[in-house]
Amino acid sequence: MDESGDLQQEPIRLHAGGGWVESNDNYFDLIPTELSIPFNLFVSGTVNIDESTYMFSPKVLDRANVIELNTVDIENYGSPDTATGRGGTFLLKEFPKFNTLEIPNRNHYLNLDKEVRKFLCSVHKILSKHQLHFGYRVINEISAYINNAQKYCEPSPKLLAEATDFQMIQKILPKLSGSQSILETPIRDLLTILTATDPDTPMEHLLAMDFQAAKYPRSVDKLQRMARKLVTQGFANYID
Repeated sequence: MDESGDLQQEPIRLHAGGGWVESNDNYFDLIPTELSIPFNLFVSGTVNIDESTYMFSPKVLDRANVIELNTVDIENYGSPDTATGRGGTFLLKEFPKFNTLEIPNRNHYLNLDKEVRKFLCSVHKILSKHQLHFGYRVINEISAYINNAQKYCEPSPKLLAEATDFQMIQKILPKLSGSQSILETPIRDLLTILTATDPDTPMEHLLAMDFQAAKYPRSVDKLQRMARKLVTQGFANYID
């Protein structure tokens, strides 16, 4: 922030010269020393994950929303819904103007629905037992996401649950990686919360549940697949 309290983006340094330098391009005659970044510019990146690549570090995952693009719906390929992207219910009612930027903070968390805060506290408590918990940065960003979903998305009875489900699989679950001895108990405990079942429910029963009937179907589906990998391979990673 500057002296007036306004948030300032750090510019990209282009070269170490003392001022503008000439280029050999017909369009860009001069190159400045740095390039300012506007608030409405957002950068996303893609990466292919296979046996030859390394998973991102926890510090990187804390600062990102991980979105897997591995669903192939051939049956509906080319239908109007898939062509326009209107196949779901999690839709914008208005597009944000992005003319200001507010850093996610504690107020975003305090403004959350009480039931959502209670749910996130339960998830954090489970993960804390196994040193897999998330910190203040993550909870602030999750809270800002859910608040923005309520502000900008079409109203729906399932809106809060959908936004929370998306943040579970984008911000919390990506850090889960390890052997059966490390992940089996936290995954089972998370599944009992996500499916609202008894804490002593056997894993076999949790894996047999229909994830589509759960309140948080995406998270349940992901954890069920990870749990099955633990059984068959003895190791599971968030990225399939």
